[in-house]
Amino acid sequence: MGQSTWSYKTSGVVNASPQLVMSWWFHPDRGDDLRKRLEESGNTDVSVTESTTTDGVRVRAARWKGSKGWDHHQRTETTLDPSGMAARSDHIYVAEASDVVSYESPSGQKLTTTCSGRVEFIPLASGQTTIRVVHHHVLVGGSWVERRSHRRAEQLYTERVFRERIARCQAAVGVSVS
Repeated sequence: MGQSTWSYKTSGVVNASPQLVMSWWFHPDRGDDLRKRLEESGNTDVSVTESTTTDGVRVRAARWKGSKGWDHHQRTETTLDPSGMAARSDHIYVAEASDVVSYESPSGQKLTTTCSGRVEFIPLASGQTTIRVVHHHVLVGGSWVERRSHRRAEQLYTERVFRERIARCQAAVGVSVS
């Protein structure tokens, strides 16, 4: 079975402190945001659940059926500190994360994407916060062409969703800059 690997980083700035940004970023409402985005994209049978393990790992499980009939199963684990925020590491805050998405076509074809990465919240002297997301992906299954196509589409989608999330975070917690 073939596989592809790739990595990338995405970053943006919010005009607020890391604490305000993380408070919004890790709020349970973000699970509701995921459900809404999936439904608005024409997916059906959408379900999203969230829980926290005894050692502080936030687990989000999502399932949905895409418009072309593919079943999607996603499990995201994010390591947070006891307050539900990213842990401080030197001068930045870091939340380690892993994500597995399994796809199954109506004909039974299977693909699995595994992402190990992190979300970094970097305080700036101006009072702003840079949010940087680092992705390391492995895609297993499908043909070489399908893997290449999936890789590009996934990266474009992830970057678009990240930009939208930065804008929503800015609108929710950011202070205007004169």
